[in-house]
Amino acid sequence: MWVVFAPEEHGAFTGEVVIVSDDRDEPEKVVTLAGNALSVEDNAFILHPSSLILSVSPNPLNSSGVVSYNVGSSMPVRIVVSDISGRVVAVLKDGVTQAGYHQLRFDVGDFSSGLYFIQLEAGGVARSAKFVCIK
Repeated sequence: MWVVFAPEEHGAFTGEVVIVSDDRDEPEKVVTLAGNALSVEDNAFILHPSSLILSVSPNPLNSSGVVSYNVGSSMPVRIVVSDISGRVVAVLKDGVTQAGYHQLRFDVGDFSSGLYFIQLEAGGVARSAKFVCIK
């Protein structure tokens, strides 16, 4: 399935796409779209290389999860998990990542129940997503 997003103007944009399915384990998935449209032609767009897309699934989770992210060009990427107080509880990635779509599986076996945030920093731009851990 493809979701096409066509901003009407040049410049920064952000938004969320909610994908709903009949899967009992993951009935809903939220994907954040953010970036900078460089051109708008024929209902298509070109993202600035620093544009990032980030999502976490399943949500809520209790044993492990998957972080899905996209970077527009090869660049240093740092992905951390923080608890509700802002304390970093895990560093999932800290190094150069090639352009494209990537997935990282992570374990939450040592996490307490609660709300957590995943932050992706790349090319001077940051994106975050939240997830709930239920034990």
